[in-house]
Amino acid sequence: MKKSTLLIWVLILADLLTGLLLALQLPFSRLGLLIKGIVILLLFIAYLTRLRQKAFSSIYLSMAILFIVWFFGFFLSWFNEPNFDPAESLIVLNRYFLFLILSCAFLDWSEGKYFEIECGRILDFFFIINNAFIFIGFFFKIDLLSTYDPYSEYGEGWRFGYKGLIFGQNAVAAIYTIGIAYLFREAFKYGNSKVFLLITTCLATILIGTKATWITLVLIGGYYLYVYRIKTLILFIIPILAGLAYSFVLYWQVIREKYMTFIVDKYETMDFFTFWTSNRNGLLSNVINHIDEDWTFVNFIIGDAISYVEMDFFDLYFYFGIAGLIYLFIYIKLCFIKDKTQDNWYFFGVWMTMAFVAGHIINSAIVPLFYLLFIFSARDKVHERLSFK
Repeated sequence: MKKSTLLIWVLILADLLTGLLLALQLPFSRLGLLIKGIVILLLFIAYLTRLRQKAFSSIYLSMAILFIVWFFGFFLSWFNEPNFDPAESLIVLNRYFLFLILSCAFLDWSEGKYFEIECGRILDFFFIINNAFIFIGFFFKIDLLSTYDPYSEYGEGWRFGYKGLIFGQNAVAAIYTIGIAYLFREAFKYGNSKVFLLITTCLATILIGTKATWITLVLIGGYYLYVYRIKTLILFIIPILAGLAYSFVLYWQVIREKYMTFIVDKYETMDFFTFWTSNRNGLLSNVINHIDEDWTFVNFIIGDAISYVEMDFFDLYFYFGIAGLIYLFIYIKLCFIKDKTQDNWYFFGVWMTMAFVAGHIINSAIVPLFYLLFIFSARDKVHERLSFK
């Protein structure tokens, strides 16, 4: 096994271990984070020796600028905010820097031959394993694998969804959005026969139970079927969807009583925007009030190193101020470093829309690794597109 593959698996397994220990509520649940932190620190130190190379120097310069901005915002909040949590602010900084440090590693590893194949194999194996745990959770009703109730606090039927080994519904939604984009790209754009894995991942995506996974499955799957398999879309998918819709209407009372009580209740008691943002608009309103009352002119430039509404674009500005544009520039540039096609632009549009209304996508302790695996699993040379229109 190559060093790059080994390190990527160590990072993935450390996150899965952390999630499992948290769900079990064990006292040493941060063990996985400690392992991951050591690996990231070693990578950070290792690439300090490569600063003469433009790519690495640009990323490290960006980290230096962001750190300075964060430092001033941190101390402004330290002195002016009675409820400021310095430890939480530092944790969030580490999550942002995780993506930048990992980017250095992936840029280095991508110089090796067949690295994109390694990335693809890692994604394949991960989704095979996690899909299996989602199906196990669904069929045997295992709360530990539940998307919304891993601690068994609410009882059966509270809210439907199974996430497998990943901890946190936002993280699993983002990772499976990447997964379906990767597998549809592999099957339709590159012509790799991964039909079984694609189908099981789509089914697992439905069983996760979040609005985000259902919507992105339709948006990404519909796009690839329309562009590459329009006849399949017309002849097979539409009748299947019609049958599902009929079954949904026919068994609506059963579905409502067993699986959708929570969603229906929230929809009936909330306005449309509150429902679709999962009440994040309320958090945004609170932060806007905080800005109006407590921010100085300096804060509008450098942020306050803490304000948080779980909507990534807002959070990036609140945390780094206008310097967040530097971070966003690197994030976007890397997305198109290997694939500048219309397909990738479409994925990026869906991805950024998701980041706009949800959190823990850009600012996450686990999603950036899968984002980079998706980027670097792209082929430099694409097979000739097959048209079935």
